[in-house]
Amino acid sequence: MKKLILMRHAKAQRHGDNDTDKGRPLHRKGIAAVNKVGAHLQAEGHRSSLIIHSNAKRTTETAFGLCDYLDPQPMTLGLEALYLASSSQILNVIHGTESTIDNLMVVGHNPGIADLALELNDGSNSDIALMALRAFPPSAVAIFQFDIERWSAARSGYLTHYMLVEDLP
Repeated sequence: MKKLILMRHAKAQRHGDNDTDKGRPLHRKGIAAVNKVGAHLQAEGHRSSLIIHSNAKRTTETAFGLCDYLDPQPMTLGLEALYLASSSQILNVIHGTESTIDNLMVVGHNPGIADLALELNDGSNSDIALMALRAFPPSAVAIFQFDIERWSAARSGYLTHYMLVEDLP
């Protein structure tokens, strides 16, 4: 059994005159959202052994911020390949994950993260859940379970949770 947590990075600051898209840091509201999501994941017992994230500043800050809440603290891996990656590029990274990792988290960008969440959903969820997955705003989280032994077999999973930061206590 494998668990995959997909998260879109938290709200980032707008482009400044000298900023690149990749260098945009989290907005103060994004930092607050990461703290709220991290606390919720911890309270609900969601763990991750590894967080793979894009090497953009906003995804890196999101991943590192979550580490403060997860116990034991997961390893993190920032990848250029996940910067503005398509759903198929993200899935290729997931497929390459070691089978010893049972709980994996991926922090990325839209539209790739939202598209992947829709593609991975096994269809057992309501139309409302599918509509929610399409939106996937900043800090949104989708959690899937897969009845597989190797990540290379991840094709279709059961959506166990979909959460928006504004819906969290």
